Amino acid sequence: MKVAAVQIAVKESLEDNLSRAGALIDSAVQQGAGFVALPECFTGKYGVQFFASYRERLPAAASTDTKTGAAMMAAKALEHAIFVTGGVIEEGE
Repeated sequence: MKVAAVQIAVKESLEDNLSRAGALIDSAVQQGAGFVALPECFTGKYGVQFFASYRERLPAAASTDTKTGAAMMAAKALEHAIFVTGGVIEEGE
């Protein structure tokens, strides 16, 4: 199995980060990847002062919100029949 390690310059816009990460997954698949690894905290800026802004409820399958990092990874994995992993900030109770 071909593995792709994806690096992305994360910005403040969640939507932009998800769009760019999704496009990079698509590109990796076109190059034969069956497993794509995104970086830690790819949904938003890194730092404890930013974490509250980018937190999301897990698991993604239980959420109706498709605009989260976990939901995007799950959707791309299903779309391409591959494995996708990446770091998101989990919402606490």
